[in-house]
Amino acid sequence: TTTLQVFNQGRLSPSDPLAVALGAAPLTPETSKTATAGLTFQSRFGLTASVDIYQIDVDNRFSQSRTFAVPASFANPQRFTAVSYFTNDFDTRTRGIDAVIGYGHRVGPGRANLSLAYNYNQTKVRSGTSAAIPNETQRRIFEERLPKHNGTATLGYDIGPVALLARARYYGAWTDVTGNATGELFQRFGSIALFDVSAVSF
Repeated sequence: TTTLQVFNQGRLSPSDPLAVALGAAPLTPETSKTATAGLTFQSRFGLTASVDIYQIDVDNRFSQSRTFAVPASFANPQRFTAVSYFTNDFDTRTRGIDAVIGYGHRVGPGRANLSLAYNYNQTKVRSGTSAAIPNETQRRIFEERLPKHNGTATLGYDIGPVALLARARYYGAWTDVTGNATGELFQRFGSIALFDVSAVSF
């Protein structure tokens, strides 16, 4: 005799009676505050530069709760074995900087253009919980799913109808998750550098 055990997992609205019984509350709008500052520079010799810094605070960010096992004593007409629901989970703060340097100059029969770009971006969870316990999975998604460091270096050379381009791109480390709110599986990917060259004739 073979016995099959069926698991039925649902993602509920926070107004669903079962979600409410498990601690869900009505959603409230996200709110944000942004502060930015920047500098630009341009010389008559073909050199340009810009630096921008920013801070973005987002309160009551939408997220998905952890997954809850449904107690047998709860009213459960759809016979869910486990559920999650949408919630205002976290307050976050993102700080970053964008820096770009460009230079163009005639070299031989053509014109060379050099561009360097760098971005630093970090998000931190300032506060928040999902129902009764902190939602560690969603915290890591907010803080680690995007690289903190990104950079691009581009060198171009235009001569008549031909454009030559060489580019290097750098992406910092980041973390992937299963998408399962239990958060048991995380995979960390290291930084990577990519290089490409191209030639285009117009």
